This record gives sequence, C-alpha cells and structure tokens, in this order.
Amino acid sequence: MAGMADVARGAGVKVDVVEDVFNEVLRILCRGDSVRIKGFGVFERKTYPGRTLNTPVIPDQTVTFPDSYRMKFRQSQIAKHRLNVKASAKAKGRASLTLGGAKPKRQPTVKGKKVAKKPAASSKKRTPKKGSGKAGKAK
Repeated sequence: MAGMADVARGAGVKVDVVEDVFNEVLRILCRGDSVRIKGFGVFERKTYPGRTLNTPVIPDQTVTFPDSYRMKFRQSQIAKHRLNVKASAKAKGRASLTLGGAKPKRQPTVKGKKVAKKPAASSKKRTPKKGSGKAGKAK
C-alpha cells in the first residue's frame, strides 16, 4: 500500500504539498461542499442518521448513537476505464495514461469471446426451396 511519501515521490513534489491538498479537500467537505477532481472523481459528505440500539447483555438498556457524517467517493468514468484497461492494451500503448485521455476502441464481446462484426445486409431476397414446407406434403 502506498502512502503520502510514495504519492509525493511519484508526482515529483514534497510530501507537504500532498498533505496540504488532502487537508484542503477535508476542509471543504467539513464546510458541506463537494470536491470534484476532473478525471478522478467526486468527494461528498453524506449524513448518516443517529440510531438507538438495545444491548444484548443487559436487557432494557439502550445505546444511542448520534448523527454522523462520512466521506463518499464516486469515481469518474475516466478513472474507472483506466483501472480496467487490460495489460495487453497498456503494453501496446493504445491506452491513454493521462487524465482526460481518449479511450481505446473496444471490440464487442459476448461472455469474454470476441464477436465478429455482422456483414452488411445483401439486397437479394431469400426464396424458400421447393418442397421444404409442410403445406405441399401429403399423408
């Protein structure tokens, strides 16, 4: 698992810069706003209502939990795509490795198998073969 130092080293910045970015994201979430990072995702603050539970050890005693907030994250389509690009596409260089890059074209698949493209419809009409229907047969 990578930490703040690993992220900072990979980005070529000091650890303090990465920490400041995340602290600012938390400050904005505490204010009640959401944070959208294009090509990455959206951080939001979600309210969870409080609840009262009965304790299983001591009957007739209840424990009350107050309302609380949690951070919710929704990834962007670009991030989702980058996480799911096949290793072969990365090796060939077809996948974009930058935020906001174009997606490589995918071939249609059915349960993991490649599907051949349908040929263009021909203008010839198909005529049934003689004697293939039940109507012309006698018992």
